[in-house]
Amino acid sequence: VRLHFSSSPIASAGRRVFDVYAQDELVLSDVTIDPSDGSGQETAEHVLEQVSIAGSLRLRFVPKEGTAVLAGIEIEKRDTEKR
Repeated sequence: VRLHFSSSPIASAGRRVFDVYAQDELVLSDVTIDPSDGSGQETAEHVLEQVSIAGSLRLRFVPKEGTAVLAGIEIEKRDTEKR
């Protein structure tokens, strides 16, 4: 699972800090998107390697500062059988 985050012209501008849960487990802590500080943290991409999806994917975003905005998601099926 690959998650894409970016600053949004639609949502209120400013710094965003949030945690991400997948399948009810904390997988990312303190994801920071801050377009105003000049640090280049306007976008972020995070790959979740060990997420098992059996039927559905449950994602939850817990804001600590601002709002959490997901720009995109990619789900890639991996063959888990050893050959």
